[in-house]
Amino acid sequence: MQFRRLVASLTALLLVAGVSSSALAQDKGQEKKKERKLSKQEQQDAQTLLKLADAGTGPSTLSLVWEQNHFVKAADGKTFIPFTVKVDTKSEVSVYVRAVAKGAAPAAKDKKVEYPWDDIQFLTPGPDGRFSRALSVAPGEYDLYIGVKEKSTGKKDEANKTTLLKRDLSVPDYTQPVLKTSSVILADNVEAAQPLDMDGQRANPYTFAGMKVTPSIDAKFKKSGEFNLVFWIYGVSPTSMQKPDVQVEYSFSKKTGEEWKYFNKTAPQMLNEKTFPPEFSLAVGHLVTGSLSIPLASFEAADYKLEIKVTDKVSGKSVTENVQFNVGA
Repeated sequence: MQFRRLVASLTALLLVAGVSSSALAQDKGQEKKKERKLSKQEQQDAQTLLKLADAGTGPSTLSLVWEQNHFVKAADGKTFIPFTVKVDTKSEVSVYVRAVAKGAAPAAKDKKVEYPWDDIQFLTPGPDGRFSRALSVAPGEYDLYIGVKEKSTGKKDEANKTTLLKRDLSVPDYTQPVLKTSSVILADNVEAAQPLDMDGQRANPYTFAGMKVTPSIDAKFKKSGEFNLVFWIYGVSPTSMQKPDVQVEYSFSKKTGEEWKYFNKTAPQMLNEKTFPPEFSLAVGHLVTGSLSIPLASFEAADYKLEIKVTDKVSGKSVTENVQFNVGA
């Protein structure tokens, strides 16, 4: 099997200290300078969705399906959470996202509430009804509400469909000095991208400082294509030169009947002073990225499991993650 890596193309990402939630409307000072004034119809839609979220339930005339999310460390001690949902409309929609800490005391009547996250956006879903957005919150347990409403046009007697999705959200803590990885993002494609402004980042939450990731929704890949993944490694112990000395091993197993049997593995991926640019420094918060891109021509059509073992050679500690995927003809 011939394997190739994305390390060289990800150098720009490695030199970025983290994903900042300020780019996603948490920096209220910047947001006030840049936010546009909502139209009358948009204000009405926002009020409708706010009331729906306040009630916690309501009539649903749209189908809204949660498809996936990932967790990545943010630069401000919070956790960045890009997610993808699918709605059964091709119309422009208003989307309201609210995170409420579990166990939070009910808000007093007529008192303004500051939520860990709340944001209103207006967008057009993709041709398949999917769209991705993100939030950023401190580690903890949350109730997440996503309200969607077909955008009003202002026409008389207009009947716009609405829905409210509620789900539990358990947000991991990446602030502790222990070896840990972000979510492993299986990707249909990974490519270089230009830096985005605030609005661009909100609309493209899977763009990470010079790298655009197209996440795989169903973890299904074709033999004629490639299997890609990317993740970040936290809590790495530095060498005397403030560089990492990390080994990443990728081992594939194929499902045969009801059993997983060893299939193949890559040569260990070394992330150290020889593979990082001279300016890379853990002391200033530069990130350690694990990535893999492999052609699937030699894979038989089957279900596979990939074990990712990350070893910090300075501390001697290791952590293992597992992901499953399918290869089809």
